[in-house]
Amino acid sequence: VAVMIAAAAFLSGRHRLEGRWQQWGLLALLLFLLFCVTGLNVLLSYVFRTIDNVLVAKNAAGFYEQLGVFAGALVVAVPVISGYRYVRLTLGRYWRQDLTELFLEKYLSNRSFYLLDSNSQSTDVDNPDQRISEDVNYFTK
Repeated sequence: VAVMIAAAAFLSGRHRLEGRWQQWGLLALLLFLLFCVTGLNVLLSYVFRTIDNVLVAKNAAGFYEQLGVFAGALVVAVPVISGYRYVRLTLGRYWRQDLTELFLEKYLSNRSFYLLDSNSQSTDVDNPDQRISEDVNYFTK
């Protein structure tokens, strides 16, 4: 039932998603890379455990074998983790840009900025445009 509600909500608001397929693709890639990073963390924990067990058993041949496994895991893990970070930061940049445009559009529509005039005596808001950009930046990190 929840999937049907989510699908209905997605399909009803689909017109707002036009031109944002790149961001949705990045989100899907980010989730995939997140699962990969989690799997690699589990794999590395098993490799460390095996290296520790081999060292306790004082097995030199097993240690060098496990060191090779560790090197192979690192060769796979480093690009995946750096790719995950790159996709996360890129998606955050797109998200920050969209939110900033949305908030500034609302701030500038219907002359709302006059109601939030920072020079006025009747307002408690200081520099609303700067606060919008800082809040969006903080929210998307």
